[in-house]
Amino acid sequence: IKTTVLTLNEIENLARNVFQANGCDHSNTEALVRAVVSAERDCSMSHGLFRVPGYITSLRSGKVNGHARPVVTAATPTIISVDGDNGYAPLALEAGLPRLASSAKELGIAAMKITNTYHFAALWPETEALAEQGLVGLACVCHLPVVAPAGGNEALFGTNPLSFAWPRPGRTPMVFDMATSSMAQGEVQIAARDGHEVPIGTGLSLDGEATTDPKKVLEGVLLPFG
Repeated sequence: IKTTVLTLNEIENLARNVFQANGCDHSNTEALVRAVVSAERDCSMSHGLFRVPGYITSLRSGKVNGHARPVVTAATPTIISVDGDNGYAPLALEAGLPRLASSAKELGIAAMKITNTYHFAALWPETEALAEQGLVGLACVCHLPVVAPAGGNEALFGTNPLSFAWPRPGRTPMVFDMATSSMAQGEVQIAARDGHEVPIGTGLSLDGEATTDPKKVLEGVLLPFG
């Protein structure tokens, strides 16, 4: 495998050029670029450049709106809703987070849901941004069934990622982000791409047998963490 080393500035420029060339307007491009660069900066390779081909495929197919304009509404002072206009989630999140933070600061607690979006990406940048404002942030997202319950061999759960961040005065926030599967699906996909084994217990093959082959895990099921 040939490896090319890129600086964060080069990653930013590469992602920006690719998104703009494949149907994203300025606002959607910049939100995606920030998501990709933050993942690469924090060494979460499964949510950085690795995701760009998937973004491009869904843009070219017309599945995702590269000119989306998220709409933020509030059913109550503490329940914020963002309609993502069939675009990618990062722009919808950026549109709604200021309103969410403002409501939480004013009223003590607030929740935000986003709909009509694709690919939330990593969860920690949003909770970290809230913690940097002195708020406790908690984020979760649904996922297609790819995880078998303990003792089972058929997919029932999603990887159901969750993140939380806790402010610490005078220090950087404590930030936590995890999938509730034994390994994030993106990490298994990277192992399959690079030809690396995964630890036993990561998942089962299509015939329900424990395996260290990530390609067989992706054909079969992931196992739950713990």
